[in-house]
Amino acid sequence: MNIRHATKDDWQALSTIEAASYLAAEGASAESICGRLAHYPDHFWLLTTEADAGGEILAFVNGFERLQRFECFASGGA
Repeated sequence: MNIRHATKDDWQALSTIEAASYLAAEGASAESICGRLAHYPDHFWLLTTEADAGGEILAFVNGFERLQRFECFASGGA
C-alpha cells in the first residue's frame, strides 16, 4: 500500500470511486473532480497498491489542510 497525491490522469478512477460511494445528488460529478484536480492536486491523497501512478487506486480523500487551532485546545487542554 502507498499514499500519493493525485494527478490529472487520476480523474476517471476518482470519479468511479465517488459514484460508488455517494448517491448522485450528494457525490461530486466527474466535472467537479476534474476542476478540483486542476486547481488543487496536492489536496488529494490516494491509497494505491503501488508507489507509482500505475497502481490501482483503492480509496481517496480530498480537502484543505486546516491550520486553525480549535478553541477547546487553545488553553492546552485535551
